[in-house]
Amino acid sequence: MNKLDEELEFCERDSRYSQSLREYMMELNRAVCLFYPEYEVPWVHDKYCTDTGPWRLRMCENKHDAEHTRLSQEVHDRLSAVVGGYKFVRRSVFSPYFNFIHFEVVIDRASGRVVAQDDFAVIQRSTVSPDRRHLAVLVPHPHYQFDDGKKRRGQLELWMEELEVQGYEVAVVNSHLWNSMKMTTDDKEQYFSTKIAAML
Repeated sequence: MNKLDEELEFCERDSRYSQSLREYMMELNRAVCLFYPEYEVPWVHDKYCTDTGPWRLRMCENKHDAEHTRLSQEVHDRLSAVVGGYKFVRRSVFSPYFNFIHFEVVIDRASGRVVAQDDFAVIQRSTVSPDRRHLAVLVPHPHYQFDDGKKRRGQLELWMEELEVQGYEVAVVNSHLWNSMKMTTDDKEQYFSTKIAAML
């Protein structure tokens, strides 16, 4: 702990390094909380994540990448068409442990109906409740996945596993396959229809 204290004191002189170190510490804290609850390690980064919310949102949305922005918009359109409209899809949401979710669809367990979303704040937090099922749709940048669309890089696997531990059902849009000539508009909507049908 003394070494960590010394490192934290040193990093205050370099804002970029300080930010990187805080992020790594947050990610470690999150992973331990989610995967090793028996150790009862407290989640101490909620305030940090909330305070850095606007910066975190800009980084996660990746709007400087025009191609990825276009892909995200198309996914939003196709997903909304399947569930009955844009009001049933929340965009750019954070999980209780601040994992980023590109799109969230919530289904009531009792009725099997998709729940309309009414929280459209700039920084949106998702709350997983036992009476509802939550679909987290991820649209990761192509560098998270290999070109064959069958393999995922470790960072994406961890992203998915952490969401699943929190109670989400996760669907990942593979940009390589989505943009290929193989997937028609019907194929794209069928992908989401199948995922949602499996939740009912």
